[in-house]
Amino acid sequence: MTACVVMVNPSVADKDDPDRTVTTLARALHMLGFGEMIVVNLFPVVDSDKSVIKSHPDPQGEDIDEDNDQHISEAAGASDAVFVAWGQAPDAKYSEEIEELLDVLPVTPYVLAQNKNGSPKHPGARENFYKSLNPVPYER
Repeated sequence: MTACVVMVNPSVADKDDPDRTVTTLARALHMLGFGEMIVVNLFPVVDSDKSVIKSHPDPQGEDIDEDNDQHISEAAGASDAVFVAWGQAPDAKYSEEIEELLDVLPVTPYVLAQNKNGSPKHPGARENFYKSLNPVPYER
């Protein structure tokens, strides 16, 4: 089975050069029975430093945002399940993009684990991500 996971700042890690977040995510999905994953980015701007997005004047990028939404929608459509794991949304830029994303997804996404405030936990969270695995539908 294939899982699509929407995150923020997946950096440049990939299957050949994974970082800690990708490795944690792959292990968690394997524990849930998934053999493949497609990781997509909520924003077209990719950087492992969240402050880059926060300070970017247009992280959605008017010209590339539609392409990004299409890419996410296609990845979700090619997957058996869609998960969101972007952590806590720190500002309105995130909230706007999240709402747009939920409108283009062909299915209801799930969270792998939740933070105390109910937001989707990011696999790079310091506490043991595996112990908190409890997939539930994402609620707006």
